[in-house]
Amino acid sequence: MVVASPIAVGERLVIVGESGKGLVLAAKPSFEIVGGGELDDVFWSTPTVAGEALLLRGVEHLYCLRSAPDGG
Repeated sequence: MVVASPIAVGERLVIVGESGKGLVLAAKPSFEIVGGGELDDVFWSTPTVAGEALLLRGVEHLYCLRSAPDGG
């Protein structure tokens, strides 16, 4: 179940489910899954962006996700 609002980041849409599963979609006329992952926490808050980082507030922790310095 998704409780938090999705967030647009450039041409991507980030959706995080209550169970910690996340999807990154290309925002095109027909959505395309371009990434995703899972964190072991419960998420009710809408993600936010700070500079190059995506911040996620779980019930237990605050997560900061960003690309590796080499872009990987």
